[in-house]
Amino acid sequence: MKKGDFARKQSFKQSCNNENSSLTEIKIHGKDGQGVVIAGQLLAIAAFHDGKYSQAFPSFYFEGKDLLAASSIRISDRPINLREQVYNQDYEIFLDPESIQLYETIKGPRKKTAVNNKREIRNCTAKDINKKAVEIFGRPIVNTLLLGVFAAYTKLITLDSLLKAAEERFRENEELIIKNKRAIREAYTQEENG
Repeated sequence: MKKGDFARKQSFKQSCNNENSSLTEIKIHGKDGQGVVIAGQLLAIAAFHDGKYSQAFPSFYFEGKDLLAASSIRISDRPINLREQVYNQDYEIFLDPESIQLYETIKGPRKKTAVNNKREIRNCTAKDINKKAVEIFGRPIVNTLLLGVFAAYTKLITLDSLLKAAEERFRENEELIIKNKRAIREAYTQEENG
Protein backbone atom coordinates (compact mmCIF):
# COMPACT_ATOMS: atom_id res chain seq x y z
CA MET A 1 0.00 0.00 0.00
CA LYS A 2 1.44 3.35 -1.01
CA LYS A 3 1.84 6.19 1.44
CA GLY A 4 -1.43 8.06 1.65
CA ASP A 5 -3.54 5.12 0.37
CA PHE A 6 -4.72 4.23 3.87
CA ALA A 7 -5.70 7.84 4.55
CA ARG A 8 -7.63 8.02 1.25
CA LYS A 9 -9.41 4.78 2.06
CA GLN A 10 -10.31 5.94 5.56
CA SER A 11 -11.49 9.26 4.16
CA PHE A 12 -13.67 7.43 1.61
CA LYS A 13 -15.12 5.15 4.30
CA GLN A 14 -15.80 8.12 6.59
CA SER A 15 -17.51 10.06 3.79
CA CYS A 16 -19.68 7.00 3.17
CA ASN A 17 -20.59 6.60 6.82
CA ASN A 18 -23.17 9.34 6.96
CA GLU A 19 -26.94 8.96 7.08
CA ASN A 20 -27.30 8.87 3.30
CA SER A 21 -24.64 6.37 2.23
CA SER A 22 -22.37 3.61 3.43
CA LEU A 23 -19.53 1.34 2.37
CA THR A 24 -19.60 -2.27 3.50
CA GLU A 25 -16.64 -4.60 3.01
CA ILE A 26 -16.94 -8.38 3.02
CA LYS A 27 -14.35 -11.13 2.67
CA ILE A 28 -15.13 -14.73 1.77
CA HIS A 29 -12.55 -17.41 2.62
CA GLY A 30 -12.16 -21.03 1.56
CA LYS A 31 -10.09 -23.52 -0.34
CA ASP A 32 -9.68 -23.32 -4.09
CA GLY A 33 -12.57 -25.10 -5.78
CA GLN A 34 -15.14 -24.41 -3.03
CA GLY A 35 -16.86 -21.60 -4.91
CA VAL A 36 -15.28 -18.61 -3.17
CA VAL A 37 -15.00 -16.62 -6.40
CA ILE A 38 -18.56 -17.42 -7.49
CA ALA A 39 -19.88 -16.47 -4.03
CA GLY A 40 -18.17 -13.08 -4.30
CA GLN A 41 -19.61 -12.54 -7.78
CA LEU A 42 -23.09 -13.46 -6.58
CA LEU A 43 -22.94 -10.97 -3.68
CA ALA A 44 -21.78 -8.17 -5.99
CA ILE A 45 -24.45 -8.96 -8.60
CA ALA A 46 -27.15 -9.14 -5.90
CA ALA A 47 -26.09 -5.74 -4.53
CA PHE A 48 -26.32 -4.34 -8.07
CA HIS A 49 -29.86 -5.71 -8.38
CA ASP A 50 -30.66 -3.94 -5.10
CA GLY A 51 -29.60 -0.65 -6.71
CA LYS A 52 -26.19 -0.41 -5.04
CA TYR A 53 -22.66 -0.08 -6.36
CA SER A 54 -20.49 -3.14 -5.89
CA GLN A 55 -17.24 -4.82 -6.75
CA ALA A 56 -15.81 -8.28 -6.17
CA PHE A 57 -12.37 -9.64 -6.91
CA PRO A 58 -10.53 -12.82 -5.92
CA SER A 59 -7.10 -13.56 -4.51
CA PHE A 60 -5.28 -16.87 -4.15
CA TYR A 61 -2.43 -17.97 -1.89
CA PHE A 62 -0.84 -21.08 -0.42
CA GLU A 63 -1.07 -22.18 3.20
CA GLY A 64 1.01 -25.31 3.57
CA LYS A 65 -0.12 -27.68 0.82
CA ASP A 66 -3.50 -26.03 0.31
CA LEU A 67 -4.35 -23.41 -2.27
CA LEU A 68 -6.63 -20.98 -0.46
CA ALA A 69 -8.96 -18.51 -2.09
CA ALA A 70 -10.49 -15.26 -0.87
CA SER A 71 -12.99 -12.94 -2.44
CA SER A 72 -13.10 -9.26 -1.51
CA ILE A 73 -16.47 -7.57 -1.93
CA ARG A 74 -17.46 -3.92 -1.48
CA ILE A 75 -21.04 -2.65 -1.49
CA SER A 76 -21.95 1.03 -1.34
CA ASP A 77 -24.66 3.56 -2.10
CA ARG A 78 -22.01 5.62 -3.95
CA PRO A 79 -19.56 4.76 -6.73
CA ILE A 80 -16.56 2.86 -5.36
CA ASN A 81 -13.16 4.21 -6.38
CA LEU A 82 -11.03 1.86 -4.27
CA ARG A 83 -9.10 -0.79 -6.19
CA GLU A 84 -7.39 -2.89 -3.56
CA GLN A 85 -7.93 -5.94 -1.40
CA VAL A 86 -10.27 -5.68 1.56
CA TYR A 87 -8.23 -5.66 4.78
CA ASN A 88 -10.66 -4.39 7.45
CA GLN A 89 -13.84 -6.17 6.49
CA ASP A 90 -17.17 -5.60 8.19
CA TYR A 91 -18.27 -9.20 7.55
CA GLU A 92 -16.55 -12.50 6.84
CA ILE A 93 -17.83 -15.74 5.40
CA PHE A 94 -15.87 -18.99 5.82
CA LEU A 95 -16.80 -21.80 3.42
CA ASP A 96 -14.25 -24.15 4.98
CA PRO A 97 -14.52 -24.73 8.74
CA GLU A 98 -10.77 -25.29 9.06
CA SER A 99 -9.90 -21.88 7.68
CA ILE A 100 -11.46 -19.89 10.53
CA GLN A 101 -8.78 -21.15 12.93
CA LEU A 102 -6.07 -19.84 10.62
CA TYR A 103 -7.67 -16.39 10.37
CA GLU A 104 -8.39 -16.16 14.11
CA THR A 105 -4.71 -16.84 14.73
CA ILE A 106 -3.63 -14.17 12.26
CA LYS A 107 -6.11 -11.36 12.90
CA GLY A 108 -8.28 -12.32 15.88
CA PRO A 109 -11.99 -13.16 15.86
CA ARG A 110 -14.42 -10.97 13.95
CA LYS A 111 -17.65 -9.51 15.22
CA LYS A 112 -19.86 -10.49 12.25
CA THR A 113 -19.03 -13.80 10.66
CA ALA A 114 -20.88 -16.64 8.94
CA VAL A 115 -19.17 -20.02 9.11
CA ASN A 116 -19.82 -23.49 7.74
CA ASN A 117 -19.21 -25.34 11.00
CA LYS A 118 -20.86 -27.86 13.35
CA ARG A 119 -19.87 -26.14 16.58
CA GLU A 120 -20.77 -22.69 17.79
CA ILE A 121 -17.98 -20.15 17.55
CA ARG A 122 -17.83 -16.93 19.54
CA ASN A 123 -19.13 -13.92 17.57
CA CYS A 124 -20.19 -16.10 14.64
CA THR A 125 -23.30 -17.39 12.96
CA ALA A 126 -22.19 -21.01 12.63
CA LYS A 127 -24.26 -23.36 10.47
CA ASP A 128 -23.45 -26.96 9.57
CA ILE A 129 -24.74 -26.97 6.02
CA ASN A 130 -22.74 -29.82 4.51
CA LYS A 131 -25.66 -32.28 4.83
CA LYS A 132 -28.05 -29.85 3.10
CA ALA A 133 -25.44 -29.24 0.36
CA VAL A 134 -25.12 -32.97 -0.31
CA GLU A 135 -28.93 -33.26 -0.40
CA ILE A 136 -29.23 -30.48 -3.00
CA PHE A 137 -26.04 -30.80 -5.06
CA GLY A 138 -24.91 -34.38 -4.39
CA ARG A 139 -21.68 -33.08 -2.84
CA PRO A 140 -20.69 -30.49 -0.20
CA ILE A 141 -20.94 -27.31 -2.26
CA VAL A 142 -21.82 -24.76 0.42
CA ASN A 143 -21.22 -21.34 -1.16
CA THR A 144 -24.79 -20.45 -2.13
CA LEU A 145 -26.18 -21.95 1.07
CA LEU A 146 -23.93 -19.70 3.15
CA LEU A 147 -24.94 -16.70 1.03
CA GLY A 148 -28.57 -17.44 1.89
CA VAL A 149 -27.65 -17.52 5.59
CA PHE A 150 -25.62 -14.33 5.20
CA ALA A 151 -28.44 -12.46 3.43
CA ALA A 152 -30.98 -13.43 6.11
CA TYR A 153 -28.55 -12.67 8.95
CA THR A 154 -27.37 -9.26 7.73
CA LYS A 155 -30.21 -7.98 5.50
CA LEU A 156 -27.41 -6.36 3.46
CA ILE A 157 -28.88 -7.82 0.27
CA THR A 158 -32.40 -9.04 -0.40
CA LEU A 159 -33.44 -12.60 -1.08
CA ASP A 160 -34.94 -11.56 -4.43
CA SER A 161 -31.70 -9.92 -5.59
CA LEU A 162 -29.67 -12.98 -4.57
CA LEU A 163 -32.03 -15.24 -6.51
CA LYS A 164 -31.74 -12.95 -9.57
CA ALA A 165 -27.94 -13.06 -9.22
CA ALA A 166 -28.04 -16.88 -9.29
CA GLU A 167 -30.18 -16.81 -12.44
CA GLU A 168 -27.76 -14.41 -14.09
CA ARG A 169 -24.56 -16.19 -13.02
CA PHE A 170 -25.74 -19.69 -13.97
CA ARG A 171 -27.86 -18.65 -16.99
CA GLU A 172 -26.29 -21.29 -19.26
CA ASN A 173 -27.25 -24.21 -17.03
CA GLU A 174 -30.91 -24.53 -16.00
CA GLU A 175 -30.16 -27.33 -13.52
CA LEU A 176 -27.61 -25.14 -11.70
CA ILE A 177 -30.09 -22.27 -11.58
CA ILE A 178 -32.73 -24.49 -9.97
CA LYS A 179 -30.35 -26.08 -7.45
CA ASN A 180 -28.66 -22.83 -6.43
CA LYS A 181 -31.95 -20.95 -6.08
CA ARG A 182 -33.27 -23.79 -3.91
CA ALA A 183 -30.12 -23.66 -1.77
CA ILE A 184 -30.33 -19.89 -1.32
CA ARG A 185 -34.05 -19.91 -0.56
CA GLU A 186 -33.92 -22.80 1.92
CA ALA A 187 -30.90 -21.43 3.80
CA TYR A 188 -32.42 -17.93 3.92
CA THR A 189 -35.77 -19.21 5.18
CA GLN A 190 -34.17 -21.48 7.79
CA GLU A 191 -31.98 -18.66 9.11
CA GLU A 192 -34.94 -16.25 9.28
CA ASN A 193 -37.11 -18.76 11.12
CA GLY A 194 -34.32 -19.69 13.52
